[in-house]
Amino acid sequence: MLEKYIEKDILRQVKILEYFYERRQLTMQELIDELNVNKKTIIKDFSKIEQSIENMACFKVTDKGKINFYLMEDKSSLELVKKIYNRSLFLRTCCRYLIGEKKYITYVEEEYISVSKAFKLRKEVQNFLKVSGYLNEEDRETKNELKKRFFLLSIWMRSNLLDKYILNEKYLMATEIATKILKYFNKVTNLREKDLFIKGIYLMLNSSGLDTISRQVLEIDEDDPILEDLSLLLEDIIFIEKVEIKYLMILFYLLPSNFSNYSVITMDLKIQENYLLKHKEIFEYIQLFEKYFKVRLSDKNVFIKVMLYFVLCSYYDIQSCLLEPHIIITHEQKETFNKIKGLTLEWKKSYPIETSKYNVTESLLKRMTLDMDFFLSEHQKKPILLTIVAKNDISHILFREYIIECMNCTKITIDDVLYYSLSDVKCYPRKWRHVIVCEESLISEKVIQNIGSEIIPISRYNMKESRSNLLAVLSSGKNRISEVQKVEC
Repeated sequence: MLEKYIEKDILRQVKILEYFYERRQLTMQELIDELNVNKKTIIKDFSKIEQSIENMACFKVTDKGKINFYLMEDKSSLELVKKIYNRSLFLRTCCRYLIGEKKYITYVEEEYISVSKAFKLRKEVQNFLKVSGYLNEEDRETKNELKKRFFLLSIWMRSNLLDKYILNEKYLMATEIATKILKYFNKVTNLREKDLFIKGIYLMLNSSGLDTISRQVLEIDEDDPILEDLSLLLEDIIFIEKVEIKYLMILFYLLPSNFSNYSVITMDLKIQENYLLKHKEIFEYIQLFEKYFKVRLSDKNVFIKVMLYFVLCSYYDIQSCLLEPHIIITHEQKETFNKIKGLTLEWKKSYPIETSKYNVTESLLKRMTLDMDFFLSEHQKKPILLTIVAKNDISHILFREYIIECMNCTKITIDDVLYYSLSDVKCYPRKWRHVIVCEESLISEKVIQNIGSEIIPISRYNMKESRSNLLAVLSSGKNRISEVQKVEC
C-alpha cells in the first residue's frame, strides 16, 4: 500500500540498491526487465543513489552489460536505504501530518515548495491514511490499536523524522525490554531487526492500550511456545498483560532465530510446526504444496520457517513495516514463483472464508520463492543412475573412488556393471535420469548418435576439472555432449 504513494524514482532507487546489496552483480537487462525502465533512466538512478549514500558505495558498468556493486564502507542495507527514503517528500509530509502538523503552509516553509505543491501533497497523504485504514472518513485516527501500531511502524522504519518526537524514557525502556528478550533467547540480530523490535515495543509502551478488535485478533493461546517465558522474563521490569505479550511474540517471531546451535533451531522449529498445523487452513495450504511437489514438507525445517513467516506477515498484514529488502528473482525462479502463486490462488478459492484474513502480496510470494526455490527444485529432480565407461580397471577405480562416490548425494545411484566400451552400455527405460560418465578416449560421434542417455566426458589427465564439470552438469541438468529428453531403447 505505502509503496504505491512513494515517489516512483525514490522507490526504484531503493529497489536497485537492495538488489545489488544482496547480489553485488546484475546485468543491465535484468534491471530493465524488472524495473520496466530504459537504460538511460537506470544510469541516472546509479548517480542519484551514489549521491544519496554519500559515495559509501558505487556502481561500475562493464562492456559486457554487467554492473558490479562495490561497498566502500561497512554499512548495513538499512543505513543506506534510509538515506534514499529520507529524500521522499511524500514520506516527510506523512510524518509531519502524523505528528500534528496538518497545515499545508507548514510544508511550504519546511520543504521550500510551492503552495499548490504543498496542498496537493497534503491531499495525497490524507488519501493514503484513509485508504490504509489509519484515518476514518471524519479524519479521525482508527480505534484499531494493532492496525495503528503496524502502520506507524511502516512509516517509522523508513523515515528518521519521527525520531525527534519520541519520549526518551519510554524508548530507553523499550530498548531494555528488547535487549533482555534477545539475550534470554540468545538471538543475534542485525541493525534492521533490532530497530524493528525496539520501535514495535515502544509503540506498545506509548499506547493507551488495546481495543476490543485488536484483542480479538491477538487471541490468547495458552499453548503458545514462549508466552509463559516472556511473561516471567519481563515481570521484574514492567507488568504487561498477556494479550500484549502475544503482540511481543509476533514481533519476536518476525526476527530470524540466529541461534548459535543448529539443534536448538531444529527443536524450536518443531514447536512452531505443531503450532502451525493446529490451524486447519494452514494445514490445507501445506497439503496443497505436498501434493503438487510430491514431497513431504511439514517436517522440513526450511519449509516450516518460511511458512511461519508467511503466516505472520499475511495474517497480521505487516510485511510493509518490516522493511525487508526488495527481491529480484531469476528467470528460473519465476517458474517456481508462478507455481507457488497458482497454489496460493487455489488455496484462497477452496477456502474463501478461512483465508480471507490472510493478505497475500506478490512481494511475500517472491520472498517465499527465493527461500524455497532451490529446496523445491532439488526435490523435484529425478533420481540419477550413473553408468561408468572406462578403458581399464584402474580408470574404473579412480573414477568411482575419487570423483563419483565423494559426491555423497542420496539421489545418485552408481551402476554396478563395469563397462569398457560405450557401445556396450545398456539403456534403462525407467523414470529416473540416466547419465553415462565416459572416459574421453572412448567417445566417438558415431557411437553418440546411437545413445539415448546423457553422456559426460571424464579424463584421468585432469581429475579436478572432471569432477567440477560432472557436479555442474548433474546440478543443472545440462549436458555438454548430448541430452535426450525421451530415452528410447
